[in-house]
Amino acid sequence: MLTLSLNIGMASKYLIIDGKNMIATKENPYLMLSTQKIDIRVFSECLSKIYTHRNSSSFFLKLGSQKLEAQQLEIFLDDLINERKPSIPTPLFGMPILVISNGIDHKPLVSMKLLQIRDICDLLAIDVSSLANDETIVRLENELKNEEFYRKDFYAIYKPAKKLCIVSGLRKTVISTEQNINQILRNFPDIISKYDKTAVQESLM
Repeated sequence: MLTLSLNIGMASKYLIIDGKNMIATKENPYLMLSTQKIDIRVFSECLSKIYTHRNSSSFFLKLGSQKLEAQQLEIFLDDLINERKPSIPTPLFGMPILVISNGIDHKPLVSMKLLQIRDICDLLAIDVSSLANDETIVRLENELKNEEFYRKDFYAIYKPAKKLCIVSGLRKTVISTEQNINQILRNFPDIISKYDKTAVQESLM
């Protein structure tokens, strides 16, 4: 059981889902942890693994869900960014995804914004690269080691972990396996920010 309080907010203001309190929340998400900066290839592979894992149940197979390769998703994301007609039917992920990475390249970050605002994927990203000597990824790896279902090179993916809750604001993020969202908000009231137009100015692309 752990609760991590990080002095850093979400990777993009476009990931805000509660405009009044300027926060994003996720419960029991798929989790991608990366100790290095992720590029579009790695992000596409992550989405591919999550999509396949999510749709591996007989319920989803009966609905005709198809496996999506990483290369297909990378082309789809490129189509999304460049406002082209998608090369494949729009995939729906059906579960929240949390990405915690030691850096995020520009292209996957833009992809994350577009996936969220177009309701393709309920996604939240936290970039911990600015935190000196941060042990967030290591501590989460230790806590959720039994939930891991894919690992490659410098990153791993975890299936939805029960009781994993995240609240991320503009300047602070709390990740916990022992507190629910309401408890996090009660115990960390400074995570909430008042709406400030100048604080949320950010280019989509």
